[in-house]
Amino acid sequence: MENKTIINVCFATGESYFKYMLTAMVSALKTAAPADRLRFYILCNEVSQTTKRQINPLKEQYPFEVTFIDVNKAEFDAFPSAGAHITNTTYFRYKIAELCPDIDKIIYLDCDTLVMQSLAPLFKQDLAGYYLGGVEDVGYFYWKDHNPNLIYKTDFYINAGVLLINLAAWREQNMFAKLVGFTHANSKKIAIGDQDVINQVCAGKIKPLGYEWNVQDSFYRVGPERAHNPNRTRIEQAALHPAILHYTNFKKPWVLHFSSQVARRSDWLRMNLFSPLCTAKEKLFYYAIKYLFNKERDVYVKNYTFLGLHLRRKYHEK
Repeated sequence: MENKTIINVCFATGESYFKYMLTAMVSALKTAAPADRLRFYILCNEVSQTTKRQINPLKEQYPFEVTFIDVNKAEFDAFPSAGAHITNTTYFRYKIAELCPDIDKIIYLDCDTLVMQSLAPLFKQDLAGYYLGGVEDVGYFYWKDHNPNLIYKTDFYINAGVLLINLAAWREQNMFAKLVGFTHANSKKIAIGDQDVINQVCAGKIKPLGYEWNVQDSFYRVGPERAHNPNRTRIEQAALHPAILHYTNFKKPWVLHFSSQVARRSDWLRMNLFSPLCTAKEKLFYYAIKYLFNKERDVYVKNYTFLGLHLRRKYHEK
């Protein structure tokens, strides 16, 4: 019998984001290697049983396990908002080590991510000596020196939408209490919700992951965030060959009037076709841009420098 690689994956969602979480889940299942066995842990609040049952059709197509863990959202209602397009369910991950007491490592994914290859290489990374692993927030690299409103500044700051978490270390260090305590003590200073808190509390204990594991919107945008980053060549390579896409901007690929402004929108629209919750309108929109307008391939923008000028050129997905 072939040995299976157990991969623990966590999402946090409410009723309104369940649909998008399901597309992210489908992407993890469709890109899994034959030896991968995915175990999903879904931290949820006020998600109806009817909605939870929407996952059932996937069980007929893929081998996986899913556990729903209801979280009391009231515990986190007083925490600062991370933005209009981010709900406070993002804080549920503070409690992940306590809510999943029988496992020692887990991949946390935001609902606006899309998995493009097997998660096994990510899950197998060694976290000895680290609280978690994460990918640099490319926008922060520039804005930490140019935005006076950023209170907390660290040399290495990650985007918290994709995390590889050492749950054993979190329990040993009582990270839930530390994260909650820091949030309460600094609620008026926090700019980007739990992402700021995780970066501060875990500073010095965060393992840098390859850029391909959290390819953010800023990887595709023209601007100083990428142009001035010393790792911009690696960032551009990751943008061409992402392992996980992360639609970090408030302009999401599922908001149709924003769709043309979203890099790699076709990847999400195409994967969404396999979700049990894909609507007829979404299917029509995808096939319209593919066949009527021949715009399935997304246009990306690459920065380059010539005679000291920051220029750009467009190129298409291969």
